[in-house]
Amino acid sequence: MGYTDIKTRIGNEKYLRDHPEVECLVAGFLGDVLTKRPDSVREFAAEYFTNPSLPETLEKQLAGRQEKLKQNRVIQSLT
Repeated sequence: MGYTDIKTRIGNEKYLRDHPEVECLVAGFLGDVLTKRPDSVREFAAEYFTNPSLPETLEKQLAGRQEKLKQNRVIQSLT
């Protein structure tokens, strides 16, 4: 792996750490695709990402993620 590749990877990882909503969006979408198994993933994606309730759903997922991280920190401090 070259210097540019490493630099790009580090930049991408930093961006994803700074924007946890990206992980929630991707995880939520993939989870729904695997659960619902739509015939047309392209149409499903268009509906998923234009759903008016997506921002609210994302906020709930982020809150749940934050709570899990907090619980993990508490557990780690006890061990």
